[in-house]
Amino acid sequence: MRAAWQAGKFDHRQRRCPPRPDAWDSETEGQRLAELVGHHTPKEIAALLNREYHQLDGIQRTETAVVVQIKRRGLSRWMAGYRLHEVELIFHFDHRAMHRNWLEPNLAGAHPHLQWPRDCTRQLRLHR
Repeated sequence: MRAAWQAGKFDHRQRRCPPRPDAWDSETEGQRLAELVGHHTPKEIAALLNREYHQLDGIQRTETAVVVQIKRRGLSRWMAGYRLHEVELIFHFDHRAMHRNWLEPNLAGAHPHLQWPRDCTRQLRLHR
């Protein structure tokens, strides 16, 4: 079978289309994506890429497109910080109260599973 492919028997089955107009440019967008990943959420990265590269051409990068590119490039979305469960165990504070007092009014500044503020003790004293 390999010899048949090399001989060109299946050339008619291969796609020979022009590149898509909304394809990711690995030199510009790819490098910027690698810089932003781990510091911002995929939704924020999509907004930044749209603002920096696609204001004039009408292409919209979505959160899902960013997640797919991160996976294809083998990058990690891990962000430094504490998870909600870890904060609950450290401070013996109920996760429902943390969610109600920090996340709903957006005092933590991030999604509960991505990043927590560094001054957790001050926040806990304020909302206990």
